[in-house]
This record gives sequence, C-alpha cells and structure tokens, in this order.
Amino acid sequence: MSTVLVATPLGGVVGPNLTAPTGTLARAAGVPYLAGPFLPHPVQAQSRAQQTG
Repeated sequence: MSTVLVATPLGGVVGPNLTAPTGTLARAAGVPYLAGPFLPHPVQAQSRAQQTG
C-alpha cells in the first residue's frame, strides 16, 4: 500500500513535466507532440519482458 501512496503523487508531479522532452522526441519521430509521453512505454514494456523471462 505504501508504494501506491508514494507513486501516485510522484507520477502526478513527474508525468506532466515529461511532456516537453518527450513531445520534442515525438515531433522528431514524426508523431504528434502530445503523443510524446506515450512513446517510452513500448520500450519499457519490452525491456521488462526480457528481464522477467
């Protein structure tokens, strides 16, 4: 439970602050600016899949 209580406010603060850097990355990749925060997810998911087996 403590993980949830720490991660929720942390995500609420860090998440919006990642919009600018990931938006720039998205625009460079030819994707709409506001889709930027969603770009790291497939990379992270693949990395975790390889780590777990």
